[in-house]
Amino acid sequence: MTSLAVSHALQHLSDVRCQQMEGKVELGVKGRSKILKRNYNQATRPSAAATVASQQPAPGSV
Repeated sequence: MTSLAVSHALQHLSDVRCQQMEGKVELGVKGRSKILKRNYNQATRPSAAATVASQQPAPGSV
């Protein structure tokens, strides 16, 4: 390969790597907020589930 072709290929590689990094950072932020939301839901869910369960009539009581 000529040096021009090599430098072009390297430029393309670095562009792709930049895009991948940006994508990973974006995914990381989204994933982190999703995890935080899930942890928050898990922390608040038991009481909510208990109130829902107490509001529903027991099967067979209808």
